[in-house]
Amino acid sequence: MTSTLISSFSSVPWGGVLAFVALIGGAYRTGLVIIKKIEKIAAQFSPNGGSSLRDSLDRIEKATAFGEKRSRALYDNGDESKGWFEIGRDGTCLHVSNSWCRIHHFQRDEALGQGWLNAVSERSRTLYVDAIQHAISDKRSYETEYVTTLDERIKLHADIVLSPTGDLLGFVGFVTVRPAPAKP
Repeated sequence: MTSTLISSFSSVPWGGVLAFVALIGGAYRTGLVIIKKIEKIAAQFSPNGGSSLRDSLDRIEKATAFGEKRSRALYDNGDESKGWFEIGRDGTCLHVSNSWCRIHHFQRDEALGQGWLNAVSERSRTLYVDAIQHAISDKRSYETEYVTTLDERIKLHADIVLSPTGDLLGFVGFVTVRPAPAKP
């Protein structure tokens, strides 16, 4: 029985077995290295007091939130002769300042979405919408003039807002009331 067992072991291709064991051992070591790298990357998504990716993102989000609040406060309480606005990449109104509302005799919620178009007189609306649509399609800032429904002449300036990758996010701008032409 012992001689049969020994003769059966002698027929095993030991070189192939050793190569297979080495391959499995290498895969195991590689797997351990990969797991350690994954754990290191995963640690970046947990706050650690300042140096993780999550901490950096938290700082950026906080600065952005404060910047947005600061801008809105300036828009809403700043220069009363200018009415500030923000519109999205599709031309919908996202925000208007208190002075914009005063200039147009609108409530803020009336201006949001497509409501701001109701402040523009029928005779100015087509030119006004065309100016915005061209600015959107050309990805550029724009200026235009229009007449309100209350017959006030308005000058508008809008600066384009792009993402870091160059995608159009929308426009931020202001309107001012133009003086009425002098009557002879």
